[in-house]
Amino acid sequence: ARKRAHAWLRGMLDIQRQAGNLVEFLEHIKVDLFPDAVYVLTPNGDVIEMPRGACAVDLAYAIHTDVGKHCVGCRINKRIAPLRTQLETGDQIEIVTAPGATPNPMWLSFVITGKARANIRHYLKNLKRDAAIDLGRRMLDNELIKTSRSVKSLNSKQISNIVGSLKLLSFEELLADIGLGNRPPILAAEVVKLELSKADSDNNDANKGKNTAPLLIH
Repeated sequence: ARKRAHAWLRGMLDIQRQAGNLVEFLEHIKVDLFPDAVYVLTPNGDVIEMPRGACAVDLAYAIHTDVGKHCVGCRINKRIAPLRTQLETGDQIEIVTAPGATPNPMWLSFVITGKARANIRHYLKNLKRDAAIDLGRRMLDNELIKTSRSVKSLNSKQISNIVGSLKLLSFEELLADIGLGNRPPILAAEVVKLELSKADSDNNDANKGKNTAPLLIH
């Protein structure tokens, strides 16, 4: 173990001597010593290690839970960037916060660190049921809108089929699960789209039958 530590330290010193600046030094570390990590800079010049694939929200929670809870945006290398942007070694990251801001459930679709996921889920679980249902409806609609659909597209029979296929007691239970972070909206949207596609197929078959001219037998 001592030999490995000595070799690691010697490698660090060699890299530091060869690097022209801090960013280049971090880039060498990424490639040669820690291929599964990225190293980013705060505006104060502090270096923070994050797992590869982490985004600005992961970093916000790594800095402090309150920073993650209230983050509303970020600047990467002094340019405004989406919170879901994956971090790269050498990036300078500034997290923008607002006192009244709360975690966005959509963050669960792109954060990768356990701390970020746990804190977002904790917030969602403390929502009241009515608020969770409303939030779940909006999250599901956000997925369905990509195919010009919405929860309002469903009729009572389709809703009953969806509830039955998922073995739930009600459609509100599905929406609450989504709003509380217990069920990914993208997976729920696939079930809804499948049910809607069945209806489209049935309608097309019915229309074909209506438009087909009767055969004349002589």
